[in-house]
Amino acid sequence: MSDARAYDAVARGKLRLKRAGASTSTEGGTTSKRAKKRAKKTATATTTEGDERGTGDVGDRRTEAEKAYEEAYRKQHEARLVRELASKSHKDKVREFNEKLSKMSEHHDLPKIGPG
Repeated sequence: MSDARAYDAVARGKLRLKRAGASTSTEGGTTSKRAKKRAKKTATATTTEGDERGTGDVGDRRTEAEKAYEEAYRKQHEARLVRELASKSHKDKVREFNEKLSKMSEHHDLPKIGPG
C-alpha cells in the first residue's frame, strides 16, 4: 500500500507545454507586464535590503576563514598572471604563437585570402 502512495503526486495525462504568457500561480491566469515589473522591483528591493542589513549571500555557507582563504588565493593568482603577462615582450608572444601554429596540423592553418 505504501508503494501506491508514493505515486499519488504524479500528474497523469498528456504533456502540456507552458504558454509564453502564462503565470505559474495556481489560478492559471495570465499576468500583465505591469505586474511582472512590480514583482521584479520588489524582488530586487528585498535583495538589496538584505545586503544592507549585513546578512550577506543567502546561499553562501562558507566560513569566514574559507572566504578569506579564497580571497587571498584569488589575489595571488591574479598577481601571478599579471607578472607573467608583463614579463613577456611582444616579440616573445609572437614567437610563442608561431611555435604553437607550427605544431598544429594543416587543418588549422589560416586560409590565404587576397592577391598573392
